[in-house]
Amino acid sequence: MSLFPLINVAVKFDPDRKSEEWKDFDPVNINIPEFTLLLQKGKAYCLYNFIFNKETDLNSVFNRLVKTLNEIYPANNQPVNSSRAVIKELLCSDQEDLNNWIGLTGKALTMLSENDAEKIVLSRYVTFSLDNYPDWDRIFTTLNSRFNDCYNFLIKKNDSCFFGASPEMFLKINNGKLEAESLAGSAPRGTEILDDNFFSNALMSSNKEQKEHQLVTDFIKNNLSGFTANITLEKEKRLRKLENIQHLVSKIKGDLKNGNDIFNIINALFPTPAVCGVPKEIAFNFIRESESHDRGFYSGLTGWMDFNGNCEISVAIRSALIKDKLVIAYAGAGMVKDSNPEEEFIETKLKLDPVLSLFKPEA
Repeated sequence: MSLFPLINVAVKFDPDRKSEEWKDFDPVNINIPEFTLLLQKGKAYCLYNFIFNKETDLNSVFNRLVKTLNEIYPANNQPVNSSRAVIKELLCSDQEDLNNWIGLTGKALTMLSENDAEKIVLSRYVTFSLDNYPDWDRIFTTLNSRFNDCYNFLIKKNDSCFFGASPEMFLKINNGKLEAESLAGSAPRGTEILDDNFFSNALMSSNKEQKEHQLVTDFIKNNLSGFTANITLEKEKRLRKLENIQHLVSKIKGDLKNGNDIFNIINALFPTPAVCGVPKEIAFNFIRESESHDRGFYSGLTGWMDFNGNCEISVAIRSALIKDKLVIAYAGAGMVKDSNPEEEFIETKLKLDPVLSLFKPEA
């Protein structure tokens, strides 16, 4: 039986933090959309939710559905001729960003060296203006082509749009079967097969990347153990190769014990060390006190649930906030004792590319 998403969810990384740029969105967003359009196993579906009681006129309900579908997909639908929005102005130089990053990571490395934490995930952002309003059809056609194995999402409220293409699954429950992913450890892709294999082998053999990955894996497995029976971890880590970056990934699976509430599971796991750190409380407090910006939905959660306890939720990375013609793109990197700030900065540039490349002028 196919699963249909009935409830949309989106959660900020730090629900208690408030800022002007994120004011349009609530800390936790849980809603039942009136209309949901989706593709599943090669078939297209439309879900229409409405309130039904003894006074409901089903003909009016049906007419409302038809009218809305015609508005979305008119019979004479023609492509809109709009100019591709490109970057007009970067609001901070690369050198300024690097200087700020070195200052922030220096504080984290001091804490790590004093053994107050094992891992701290830091983030930064790039702000730029566009010369035109975003063409969402063009943006998602590109994302779906380049990152078709990612969670491509868009959340809109008032004048704010948060969107991205995340490779990281947070939690999936399907008829009592639970699955989570540990995605941590990164390397660039090579333009040639030999170069790509070199980066892959370096990632698989790096003590630093392996340690970072293991911290995430252990956290997820340990925190899921109380909710699941027969919990298993894939013996071999795999590589998830995206267009411009590759990651270490492990899958954790188990059978959900009866009576467990999905929100308790989310609370136990979120935020994972992939976007926060270890120990969670120490890393989270460091991020709250040290990062000058509000992450908002970045490194938070986005996905769906239904009324039967099923869900599929991703970690909202590789993402950006757009307000009018202003774009704020986010990226992060995990810091451990032997991390190199300049190398981690380069890694964040790789992670920013899926968003920035959408708006770079064509050569």
